[in-house]
This record gives sequence, C-alpha cells and structure tokens, in this order.
Amino acid sequence: GGTCIELIADNGKTLWLDIGQPLNDADPNIEYVSNHTPDAILISHPHRDHFGLLDKMSPTIPVYIGNCTLNLMNATNVFINQEAYKNNFKFFKSWEEFTILDTFEIFPHLTDHSSAESFAFTIECDGQRVFYSGDFRNGGAKKKVFENICKRPPKNIDVMFVEGTTIERNKAKYADEKDVENKLVELFKSQNNSSFIVGSGQNVDRIVAIFRACKRSNKTLIIDPYIAYILEIVSKNSKSLPQADWKELKVYNDTRQIKKLEDVGEDELITKIKGNDCKYEAYNNPTQYVYYVRHVKKILVDHIRKSNKSLMNLIYSQWTGYLQKENYISSSEEILELKEQDYIDFHEIHASGHASREDILRLVQSINAKKVIPIHTGDSKAVKKYLNDNNINTIELWEDNKEYTI
Repeated sequence: GGTCIELIADNGKTLWLDIGQPLNDADPNIEYVSNHTPDAILISHPHRDHFGLLDKMSPTIPVYIGNCTLNLMNATNVFINQEAYKNNFKFFKSWEEFTILDTFEIFPHLTDHSSAESFAFTIECDGQRVFYSGDFRNGGAKKKVFENICKRPPKNIDVMFVEGTTIERNKAKYADEKDVENKLVELFKSQNNSSFIVGSGQNVDRIVAIFRACKRSNKTLIIDPYIAYILEIVSKNSKSLPQADWKELKVYNDTRQIKKLEDVGEDELITKIKGNDCKYEAYNNPTQYVYYVRHVKKILVDHIRKSNKSLMNLIYSQWTGYLQKENYISSSEEILELKEQDYIDFHEIHASGHASREDILRLVQSINAKKVIPIHTGDSKAVKKYLNDNNINTIELWEDNKEYTI
C-alpha cells in the first residue's frame, strides 16, 4: 500500500496514479507529497493506502475520481469529525474514455475489489501505453469484470503495473464471497447465542454475503447507522443492495452516529433507521440475531450474556494481519481480548480483497505487456520469481524514488 506512481509526459505534464498513505512504518517516508506538485491526480478507489495523503495536496490540483469513491471517502469523514474533501474534483465513469491535461488518454476499467468502486486504468501518452491494475481480485460480486478484462484485454501495453499483495500468503481457505457466505450459513444455523462479525464497514460485498447468509439461516442482521449510510450511498449505483428499512435487517440506533447523520442532513435515512430500530429485541432473544460491526464492545457482549450464557460466535472477517501487533487498528486489542474468553467461539472467515497469485498470473498473461512492474507488495522479488516460474520473463523490479524512461 501507500501507492503513488508519477507519470511524466514529454511536454513536462505530470500525473499521479493514486496518492496513498503507507499502511505501516515499513515505509513511512512521505516527503514526495511536500517536495513535488503534480499537475493532476487519478484515484483508483477509496482505500486510504490509495488516497490517504490527498488532504496534503493543494486544492487547485485537479483530482480525477469516481463519484461513488468520493462519496465513500467523505462518508468516513462524517463519522471521524473531519470536513469533506475540498479538492478540485473531476468525475469519470466506468468504461468511458477521457483526457487529462490534454495529454493523458485514460480508459477506466471497473474492477472487482473489496471496495464498492475500484478501477484499473489504461493510460496512453506520447505513443506509449501503460496499464495500472489498481487493487483487484476475482472473488467478489463483480468477478465478471475481471473475467472480461482477461477475455478482452487492452492491446499493445508497453508497461504494466500489477499489484502483488497476496504473493507471500498461503492459498486462502475461503476463495471468494460465496465460500464465506456458505460457511456463515453453517455457523448461523447452529448458533445458540448471538453472532458478532467484525469487518470493514465499506466492504459491501461482505455485507451482502452476510445478509444472504442470514436470510438462508432465518436470522436477522443488525447493522449500525454508519453501515446503513454506506449502503445508502452505494445503492445509487446498485439498487439491489440491502437498505436500512428492509424488514430482513435491523439497525442499532446509536445516538452518536445519528447525530453525525443529522449534521449532514441525512433526514430521510435517519427516518428509515429509527423506523427499523432493533430496540431490545436482540437482548431478549439473542439466538435470532447476527451483528455486523467494526468494533466489538465488551459492554454489549456482557449485556447479551445476561439473558443467554451460551457460547457466542465472534467471527473475524478481514485481513488477519490486523491482529498482529505491528499492524494493529482500533479494534484489534478488543478482539484479541474477547478471543480468549471462555464464552467466545472464535472464527476467522474472510476472502481477500486482493487477487490470488493465480489470478495475478492470468491478468499478466492476458495483458501481455512488454514490461511488467510489481507494485503494492511486500516482496516484489517473490512476484518476479512466481511469474518467471510460469514463463513470464518481462518482469522488472523498479525502485522507489527513481525515474525510469519508457
């Protein structure tokens, strides 16, 4: 993560592909943000390791972005008491070509990722063609778009930047969201108390998988107002998503989160939430309920246990690395503490938001670029070796903070 690639045209114009914040202290150097000023920025998707340093940029620089991506970025700001981004935003749509700075011809490919909107890009300039994979996978609701890129890839690519996030990981236990859904059904049908699932509030594919698992198990899903807000935003692009007023789910009426929604004028959503408040039903009959949360509060767990002493499922449904000290996020220590309790049945059920090594290979083979540059990986040498072992001999390892000519 922390991705930022600078493209410099023959006329001197500069375009940055993403402006990501490093995920940990392994590469904390972000001096390039203050030492360089691009002429334009192109954002692939709303994860902080791809946009997290945007607030350090001059508001006059044009930032090209998907509408849903910006709405999701601002949704987070609403709940962490930060102002909405005020950059000079220019919007594009999937599969519609556009031009940046009268210099860079851009074709945005919608991709399958653990974000509701994520793009790869074909970029043409000065007779050269670059393919930037962004973050992608082949296991979510949009897996068809990955297949389509492989079947009808962009032609004559000179340089391909491809993510290699999962190259060091063993083969995943759960390959895709359907695997996750099926395992959750198995757990929900046998639960003797509430189930808590910890995951990202913006992983809409996961929310849908959990919702479907609840329906198949005759359980009711409980979400919080933040997740209801995310679903409301993304539903503008996908009308079939669960919504705050659907009878198959309930919303935990968190007064602090409701106040955040009031501050941004989401009165209609607030009405939906209040009309579908779970109230005390979940405490009185916990076996019938599944919570999808970003943070498990022990006080809530203890309250439910007053009426039911049976084992609770605590299901961790995001990258397991967040449970390692060097990668802790705000909920990590609470989860690890609960995991050790004798009343908790702990499970890790997660499908990665990133491509397997086999799908990385498929995409590289399909694009067939003259040069392939591994990025977004902890071990670029391992990416090179894996691709070399599969007869891809166009891999080059490029260093950070160094300029290359194509």
